[in-house]
Amino acid sequence: MRFNVLAGIVAMTLFVGYYGPIVIKLKELPLTIVVIGGIVLVAVDLWESLRDSNR
Repeated sequence: MRFNVLAGIVAMTLFVGYYGPIVIKLKELPLTIVVIGGIVLVAVDLWESLRDSNR
């Protein structure tokens, strides 16, 4: 369980760390929307995988 939480946090950090500077530098609204959507999808997947591992 702890490994899944740690791996999820690392994955989200790497995702935001990679795409964050690109979004900030380019300042394009469509790119920002896509990246935020990706962050939401990663967060939902992490939430679901952690919830399923407790069952």
